[in-house]
Amino acid sequence: MPTPSCSTRRLLLLLAALCFGALAPRAQAQSSYETFGDESLEISTEVPLPRAMRPGWLPVRLRLTNQLDATLSTTLEFSLGGAWDVRSESTLPVTLEPGEERELEVLVPFFGEQFGESVRLRASHRGVSVSETIHRIESGSANRSAAPFLVVTSAGFQQAQQFQALTIGLGAGSGQGVSFTRSTVAAGVIAEDLSSDWRAYSTLMFVAIDLNAPLPGRAAMDALAKWTELGGNLIFFGGPRSRADDLLAASGVRLQDRLQLEANQVGQVYRHGFGRITLYSELGFAESFGAKHLGLLAGSSDGPFPSLFYRAPPALPGVGLPPLNLLTAALILVALIMGPIQFAQMKKRNAKPWRFLQTTPLLGLGFAVVILMVSLLSQGLGVRESVQSVTWLDQERRTASTVATRTSFSGSLFAQTQRYGAEAAVIPSPYTADNLREPRFLVDLAAGGALRGAFLPTRVPASSAVSAHAAARSGLRLEKEGDTLYAVNDLDVPLQRLRLVDNEGRSFQPQDADVEIGAGERVQLIETEALFDVRLRHATAHAPIELISGLDEVKDDGLGFNSLALRHLPPVLPRRAWMAEVKRSPFLPDGGVSRKEEHAVHLILGLMEERP
Repeated sequence: MPTPSCSTRRLLLLLAALCFGALAPRAQAQSSYETFGDESLEISTEVPLPRAMRPGWLPVRLRLTNQLDATLSTTLEFSLGGAWDVRSESTLPVTLEPGEERELEVLVPFFGEQFGESVRLRASHRGVSVSETIHRIESGSANRSAAPFLVVTSAGFQQAQQFQALTIGLGAGSGQGVSFTRSTVAAGVIAEDLSSDWRAYSTLMFVAIDLNAPLPGRAAMDALAKWTELGGNLIFFGGPRSRADDLLAASGVRLQDRLQLEANQVGQVYRHGFGRITLYSELGFAESFGAKHLGLLAGSSDGPFPSLFYRAPPALPGVGLPPLNLLTAALILVALIMGPIQFAQMKKRNAKPWRFLQTTPLLGLGFAVVILMVSLLSQGLGVRESVQSVTWLDQERRTASTVATRTSFSGSLFAQTQRYGAEAAVIPSPYTADNLREPRFLVDLAAGGALRGAFLPTRVPASSAVSAHAAARSGLRLEKEGDTLYAVNDLDVPLQRLRLVDNEGRSFQPQDADVEIGAGERVQLIETEALFDVRLRHATAHAPIELISGLDEVKDDGLGFNSLALRHLPPVLPRRAWMAEVKRSPFLPDGGVSRKEEHAVHLILGLMEERP
């Protein structure tokens, strides 16, 4: 964390820009700085992001100053939604010693335009509260068509201007048309202000690093590498390539020829997980490359939460609705036996005439309990879900990056609490709020970012997208005996429907194409040109383009599924890469909640170590 206060840093950056004659008000104004408070507490905030955001988690830097001669306890509440029915609330209690000044950085969720256009902070202490808007984005319609862009450059941010207000086409690439356009909204930041948490970049589509400016440190580069692997677009411009190579190598990233995308006017573009790394010429952005080609950088990558998984969650049939058939049967049973039971009670010897005043309420109460229990137990008390995930497994770097979407239903009488570590982030689908009357998405920052409320509500289907980064110890291994090729499964889970590409770009599969390869098992491979069908429930037609470039056919099988067919594996998978399905992904975090997967598609794309 930097030592000067937010307001002091802002003043220094403004003075530096004026001294060099390079003040760029528009780019600089994208970041938000605020100072407010009362006689007890002064709060300074900084949100070093553009005023346009994709769904994700945004970093807020705080400087809190206790202006009293006594201990001060305050509760910070970050909220989105305002007067809207849908709200997101993140709370953090803080205790300050007399005169103490403390710096903090927190991550606050932003789930899209449905949550309004501003982030507010309220501090409550000693019976009073003070509040202020600390970050305001573009209007909802403008934000939906924006491409958030962060430029790491020198103070003054003049380089950020050349990335401002560019119209780009996404989905552009080999064999793909332009599916939609966006306009870039850029902000400049200096390297020392970069976060060391990949989630702090999750609302961005692009991060560009000026190689002629002070460069990011190791922790920031590690975070950017993870963000890129989960779908971000990382750009280097303005300096010698060796500086970019050194930065990437320090974070364990090596740009390999087999991962280079087709050569075109954008320069050198490499695939890194679900994202892209682009190297411009030393002349800089404007001289080396026109703005109209910017969309080619993104290709099929639009950030850590692919639009497919954010806006097209899988269906989970048969939950969230009352069991009408069972309830109807229970009511008919009540009507049939209520009379006979009453008659039998009245026929008893010495039966009191008013006995029915006791039996009727008791029978009614008993059947009400039965109906309630039938309603509760018919859908279970645990968590059921439909889930689909794709994992990029880099065996050389021993990392696994997973993007997933799940629709969950909790049969519990109490809302579930989810806890994800620093390597995972979750955002709810817009459709989750439609199922709730007044949804409140609650984040307890003091409990490590515990997710409560509408993230997984009681007895209502809730959909969310998950992006996660994890360490991976093993993967798939090749063995060759004479002219025969074998695959050995070193993972802890069985693999199904394996397809593999060797050093020469030839495609292979097991002799039995649908054989299940258990953990530690070895199978013989044969060369193939067969299709590989991936079935995703309720996926949109553009799903394969956004998720994995090269899936070139979409077929509706008439059962509520789309079948995504790979006609040619080599253009999709690089050399020494493989693809397989697993019944349960070992890389998808469960948030500390036991889940029963009723419908699941888990796909692993593995990249083996490069060999001659």
